[in-house]
Amino acid sequence: MHQPLQSGQLLDTKQVLGEHLFAKVSELHDGKTDRITGMLLEATNEDVMRMLEDAAFLKRRIEGALRVIEEEDKSIGGKEQIGEELYSHISKIEPIQCAKVTGMLLELDVKVIRRLLASPSELRLAVQKSLNTLKADGSCRDQIGEHIYGLVASDYTADSAAKITGMLLEMPNTQLQEMMKDETLLKEKIRLALDALSQQQPR
Repeated sequence: MHQPLQSGQLLDTKQVLGEHLFAKVSELHDGKTDRITGMLLEATNEDVMRMLEDAAFLKRRIEGALRVIEEEDKSIGGKEQIGEELYSHISKIEPIQCAKVTGMLLELDVKVIRRLLASPSELRLAVQKSLNTLKADGSCRDQIGEHIYGLVASDYTADSAAKITGMLLEMPNTQLQEMMKDETLLKEKIRLALDALSQQQPR
């Protein structure tokens, strides 16, 4: 009779299976081996054993994992690409506050954003509407937005910086001003916005 596996042994088993699986995957596919192996290891130990013993079964599983990876890359790439494209168009219409306007418009549905990109007149109207909203919030908010964007842009892409700035500017004026007086609090809010942003990305 087999003794039940302790949690430590279970981890060791998964690790050993992972090493064998990685070797098999790298034989059949020379790219993205880490990601493919990681995805395949989410299966049960029995399934992983079957992959190691049955080449045809393993090949089917690799093809499935590659389809998922391709979709993930396409979604993330598409999202980043549309943000950069939007930023590029808006910077020609409104160079001073383009980061904040981009952040605001990126909150819209992707289909709406694509429509704006396809119609210069509609995009111009959307930019003007965003600027009116910003003006209504006062010049203090404008300065805060520029300051936040300046801090974030040095560490992240224009798309991420614009989104983070947009997210933080949704806070009430009193909280924004409090945040600007406390750099530790500001950095913490930026980190939280970044976490929220990464969770929104398609998996």
